[in-house]
Amino acid sequence: MSSLKANYKIALASAATFICTTTAAYNVYKGTLPDSLLRIQNDYLRFLDSLTLYEESCLLNIILFVIVLLLVFYIVGILISQELVEYFQLGTRYPRLKGILTLRAKFQRYYLVLNILLLFLVAVSGVCLNIFCIVYHTKM
Repeated sequence: MSSLKANYKIALASAATFICTTTAAYNVYKGTLPDSLLRIQNDYLRFLDSLTLYEESCLLNIILFVIVLLLVFYIVGILISQELVEYFQLGTRYPRLKGILTLRAKFQRYYLVLNILLLFLVAVSGVCLNIFCIVYHTKM
């Protein structure tokens, strides 16, 4: 009976420690994280307000090219992974995986089409942005 009381006291102490720790973590999260995120957002907005139209278009071009690079890497990854599956003949070596591999190939085709469409949209929006900046900049 005494060991049961000792275990009960240990469990209560552990629960109290857990509650205090989670409460302290919540107070830190509640107090500091949103404030720091708001400060970062305000600094970023002030930085964007200080840029000219030409500098904003350059920043947007950088973002668009990063998106293009990510999409190209994803497309290359899809193509290389399919080649590796065919090279190692995983469908014939492991017949249990054949259904999963065909389902994977079907989804990868959809993702490939989606990524090519996104790549096309990003390229078109980049061209439109550059035309807008050239036309707007010549009017000034």
